[in-house]
Amino acid sequence: EFVYFSEWVKSIANLNGIKMPIVGGGSPEQKQAYDRSYSEVIRKLLDLNPTLKYQAILIDEGQDFDDDYYRLLLKYLDSETDSLLICYDYAQNLYQRKTSWRKLGVSARGARTISLGSVDDQLIRNYRNSYEITAFSKYLYNDRIPDMDEKDKVGYISRIQGKYEHGSIPFLYLSEDRQDEYTKIVNWVNEILNAHNLSQKDFLIIYPGKRVRDFNVEWGLIPQLNKAGHETTWISENHITKSRFNVESDSIKISTIGSAKGMDFEACAVVACDCINSEKPEVDLYISATRARKHLLFTTGGRNHTVTNILESSHSNLVDHLEENHINDSVG
Repeated sequence: EFVYFSEWVKSIANLNGIKMPIVGGGSPEQKQAYDRSYSEVIRKLLDLNPTLKYQAILIDEGQDFDDDYYRLLLKYLDSETDSLLICYDYAQNLYQRKTSWRKLGVSARGARTISLGSVDDQLIRNYRNSYEITAFSKYLYNDRIPDMDEKDKVGYISRIQGKYEHGSIPFLYLSEDRQDEYTKIVNWVNEILNAHNLSQKDFLIIYPGKRVRDFNVEWGLIPQLNKAGHETTWISENHITKSRFNVESDSIKISTIGSAKGMDFEACAVVACDCINSEKPEVDLYISATRARKHLLFTTGGRNHTVTNILESSHSNLVDHLEENHINDSVG
């Protein structure tokens, strides 16, 4: 069985006569009310003693899971097989959750733990992103990508390498205003599409979230892309579009940072970066950057000095690195 955690929760809640909350509007108050109701459903399920047991459970994007999510899944794990695999990337901890394996009773010792700090090249090499994008992503974290070991100790990774294939040098654009930013995004899409024989389905545009100050996806960006002859799919427009979109449709995908997690495309534009106001903007930037396999654009109005400084420093370090290693001539 392969299923979203939320869908799995809904199925076992229905089996046990527990009513799921209804997804409301997009206001912060409605979101908070839904989250409280959803947490209450999880607590009710935790009080049950399930007869159904899975011989093995694989959890992807484990950094997004609340502790109670883990506790619920563990109740459904067959204690005889005790086969649990968690794919957890501390560097992509967008919601800043702090998981303690020991408190959860999860055994993660020795050979059962894969560390990117291993000397094995199979584990320290990034096979998704180009050499340039991997280097740029490292610099977003000041070359110290966070990690957490089986003893809940936070450390840092600096040895991770890019794959051998080269791509374009990530481009950073500080726009004068939003109209200038929309124009730059459209021009970049056209340039990359034509120069590298790509199609619309190879592109993803990422924006910070639903409430993005003066950057308008619906009435600003999408009409500009449509006017240039591009089809678009706004993945994160609502929960229906998010659940029904087809990644293979011949259209440019548009998504929030949170909804883009787990996806990757040949080319990604990360826009309105000055609207990132999270506690750790480097996490948002790192997640966004690593969605791109070969071509990457960042645009910002420069009004968020923290984000702008991170981007400018990372880009400067990348260019210096490429020049020092004499490989900038080999990339497009």
